[in-house]
Amino acid sequence: MRKLIQVVFLVFSIISFSQEKEKTVIINDVQIIDSNSEIIPLTIVEQAPAFPNCKGIAVEKSQECFQTELMNHIKKNFVFPEDVIEKRITVKLLAKFIIDENGIAVVQEIIGPPQAESIKEELRKTILKLPKFEPAKHKGKVVKVKHAFPLMYSLQ
Repeated sequence: MRKLIQVVFLVFSIISFSQEKEKTVIINDVQIIDSNSEIIPLTIVEQAPAFPNCKGIAVEKSQECFQTELMNHIKKNFVFPEDVIEKRITVKLLAKFIIDENGIAVVQEIIGPPQAESIKEELRKTILKLPKFEPAKHKGKVVKVKHAFPLMYSLQ
């Protein structure tokens, strides 16, 4: 029972603290950062952002379609840098990005080892090539979502 309570607490903590708020900064009447909108993790948003091929799909299938189309996009657009191929290194990356209320993908961070700068840059470019999405919805409102996915590369 104690372990169950710890697991529930951990899951609750992750969900509670994973919602971020952005601050608005105005300099000379120019808004620099979006207003106080929440960024909801893709895993809990009611309706995932829709790739063009996913528009009109049932809400309960939106997550699955998003993940499938994301992997298709990466397979089609990601080009392995020559230096990574030549060095024959194994690389594990974690890509974090946001899809804003307008359906535009914005890279937050690419985490990986220092010797993998070229592959991190290629992954960043691949994410920026994502098409414009139909924005995500949560509780009937258009919202920003954040997503992270791993990429592992090993040339044997």
